[in-house]
Amino acid sequence: MKGIDLSGLRDIHLPVQPSWWPPAIGWWVVVAMVILGTVGCVLLFLFWRSRPKQYALRELKQAYRRTDNPIVLARRMSELFKRIALIRYPRKRVASLSEEDWMHFLLTKTRGAFSEEQAKLLAFSTYLPDNTLTTDNTASLYEAGYRGIKELFKRKKHGN
Repeated sequence: MKGIDLSGLRDIHLPVQPSWWPPAIGWWVVVAMVILGTVGCVLLFLFWRSRPKQYALRELKQAYRRTDNPIVLARRMSELFKRIALIRYPRKRVASLSEEDWMHFLLTKTRGAFSEEQAKLLAFSTYLPDNTLTTDNTASLYEAGYRGIKELFKRKKHGN
């Protein structure tokens, strides 16, 4: 090995390490799938969560359009609010409520959506004949019911 001249050789150079940016196309696909999946889950959750509320508001509107008698509307609204309460609060607590207890429940849980007279009308409408004159008109009762539904669905489920 005496006759080989190695003075012209240079040191070994390793290739440059690949950069982490921009990522390969596969990573872009994974990120896009995660984002779309997250957005889809959030939209599904929001749709699922608002469905009972929208159904209740639609049913209230139908009851309002079908009658101009405040007693009949109050009966339908009382039934609707009882069903909403059964969804939003424990059955043991809500199912047995009637008359004064139901009126108190409506006043406290809807946080002022109903006046005391309107809540009393809803609580006792089952026992009133259809032709009973009341001071409430159906429009104010409907507006109070609309606010009440919004308030019941705004509150935390099973909340106090």
